[in-house]
Amino acid sequence: EDVENKELIPHLKRLIDHPSPEIRALVLRMSQKYHELDLSTNAQELIEHQNLKLQSEAVCYLYKKSTDRISTLKTYLEHDDHRVRVAAMICAAGEWHENKDIRQEIDMRQHLTSMLESAESQIEDEDQKTFIKVHTANAIGKTQDSDLTKYLHILVEDSRIEVMKAVMANIGQDPSAEFLPVLINHLNTRHIRKTVRESLADYGEDVIDTLTEYLQDEQEDRRKQIAILKVLSLIGSQKSVNLLWKVMESEDRHTRYEAIRALNKLRVRYPSLRFDQQVIRAHIDDEIELYRKILRSWLQQRQTVSQSGDKLPTKNTMDQLIKARTLLACALEEKLESCLERIFRLLGLKYPPRDMLNAYLGLMSEKAALRANSIEFLDNLLESSLKKSLIPIMESSRPEALKKQSRLLEISLPSEDESVELILSGDDNWLKTCTIYLLTLNGNRRFEAIIRSLKDTHDPLVHETATLYIRRLELRSQDLD
Repeated sequence: EDVENKELIPHLKRLIDHPSPEIRALVLRMSQKYHELDLSTNAQELIEHQNLKLQSEAVCYLYKKSTDRISTLKTYLEHDDHRVRVAAMICAAGEWHENKDIRQEIDMRQHLTSMLESAESQIEDEDQKTFIKVHTANAIGKTQDSDLTKYLHILVEDSRIEVMKAVMANIGQDPSAEFLPVLINHLNTRHIRKTVRESLADYGEDVIDTLTEYLQDEQEDRRKQIAILKVLSLIGSQKSVNLLWKVMESEDRHTRYEAIRALNKLRVRYPSLRFDQQVIRAHIDDEIELYRKILRSWLQQRQTVSQSGDKLPTKNTMDQLIKARTLLACALEEKLESCLERIFRLLGLKYPPRDMLNAYLGLMSEKAALRANSIEFLDNLLESSLKKSLIPIMESSRPEALKKQSRLLEISLPSEDESVELILSGDDNWLKTCTIYLLTLNGNRRFEAIIRSLKDTHDPLVHETATLYIRRLELRSQDLD
């Protein structure tokens, strides 16, 4: 395409009849360079082809070969067939930014208004309406003209997913502050949220201050805040990195996890960004300490399940309690795995990300040889202070190894009360839910005050389980009376 060579002309003549619309569209685009090659007849025949890209290239070819370009383009912009009008609009939009004559001679506002009005009043077929609106949005985005992008406000009210997606994608072609609330409002709208994130990222560093306000708003929907972290992962700015480190101080563990993921993506996509090594190390140490705390509770629950130490009057109650303990143990095991993943994600900010990913996948493998290779690799790579605290965890990261090697980790088991208190005072709502349910079944009243305070939490599972606990205690009290 970038080569101008007359020896190509016979091949272009032949390829204009190729069955592929994409190839024919490319032939028309390439042929514009050759004055001695005239494919006008072919282009005229392709004006009403069912492939929009080919139609648009045919219009553009005829426009550029014409001795009266503006009149030719206007003819197609006013064509009876709405598909031809759309193709002409896309052609005009592609020329809009660089061609002063088109901007002066063609009233694009009038054509946009006419196109959208005809879609509503003259077209009955819903698919055709969608077609017109989607490609009108694409044409508007192509112009990169802030005066024309205002027409996207009309289209953004459309309920069709395809239209909304086109609007969101084209907002980013000419970023404007007036569209920021629209984009942020749709951050969690199904089917278009990925497009919305990409359009917000097109605003670049300029949007970060606005996103910061949403992240700092404690009343804001947490799902929207998580989506904002994904937007930051697309903006290759040091401001993104700095903001994500602040988010890492959040009390919500899921939010911290998403912040780490965003930092990982920035590290891979933008290697020139700076990542504070002291901050990374501090977070790794925090995760190691958390891992050990969760591990102590996990071992304690496993030991209690194996010993069946609960003294309850009926076998049915005993079975329920064992199931509750097993559920809590499984939840703790999942948290161990999540903690280990976060450790490796943080290591990926300090060491080559691909190496850390491969080491993590090897460690999680069912194959003993791969696990051994990962541990050996980490033993050779990690600095001595990290190696001392991490390698024992890596060596005993699988459940069957944990039970056997807890002594190697120098872990003493807590009492059940210590384990319960640790979980209820922590920040993991699912662990709290499992623990409160266990306390509900065995009638443990020692943590009644804490659980009553948890009844007012915003998390629905914790609230419901705490409510159940309190109701059971009250029923037991009535039975005793």
